[in-house]
Amino acid sequence: MKLALRYCKQHEDSIRADMLASSLATKDYRNFSMHMRKSSNDRSTLHANCVGGCTGDSEVTDMWMKHYQQLYNSVSDNNARDSLLKRMSEMGNDGRGVVSFTVHDVVNACATQKSGKAVGLDGVAMEAFMYGGSRVHVHLCLLFNLFVKHGYVPDQFMKSVIVPLVKCKTGDLSDVNNYRAIAISTSISKLFEIVLCYHTMLLTVCGEKTLEALELQLS
Repeated sequence: MKLALRYCKQHEDSIRADMLASSLATKDYRNFSMHMRKSSNDRSTLHANCVGGCTGDSEVTDMWMKHYQQLYNSVSDNNARDSLLKRMSEMGNDGRGVVSFTVHDVVNACATQKSGKAVGLDGVAMEAFMYGGSRVHVHLCLLFNLFVKHGYVPDQFMKSVIVPLVKCKTGDLSDVNNYRAIAISTSISKLFEIVLCYHTMLLTVCGEKTLEALELQLS
C-alpha cells in the first residue's frame, strides 16, 4: 500500500494526464471538464493579503469604491430615454396608449427566475416572490403599474451592490485587473425590468435572458 501511494504521488501529473486523455478518447466530456476544473482549483491561490497595494478590510473596501467610481459613471442618455417612452406608448394595452401590467405578467416573470441567487441591499431573496403566492403577485402588479403611471421609482429601488469576482484563480489575486465586477440588484427591481422589457419589446438583456428567450417563456 505504501509503495502504491508513493508511486501515485511521484507520478501524479502523468496519471492525471492519462485520465484526461482517456476521457477525451471515450468522449466523456463531462468527466474531462470535471478533472480540468479540479486541476485548476488545485493550483489556485486561496488568499490575498494585499489587493491593489492595500491591506485590511477598510483600505481594500475604500480602494474598490474609488476604483469603480472611476471605472463606472452615470451618463444621461436622453435618446435612450425618449426611445423607451416612445416604445411604451406604442405598446400601450389599456386603450390610452399606456402600458398596463397584469398579475399574469408578474407570475410569468417570477417563473423565469432561479433560486439560490445573491440578495440585494433590501435583503429580500427572489424565492420570496417566486413562492410568495398570489397576494404577493397582486401587490407587485399594483406597484409596477404605479411606477409607470407616475413615472417615478425610489432611489433605494435602483441601488445595487458591486462585488469584485476573481477572473483567474491561478493568477495574481493582488492585481486589481484580475477581478471583474458584478452588480447585485434587488429582486423586485429584476422582476420590474423583466416585465417592462417584455412589454416595451426592447431588444436588450434582462438579467441573463434576451427578449427572444423571454417571449418563448412567457408565451
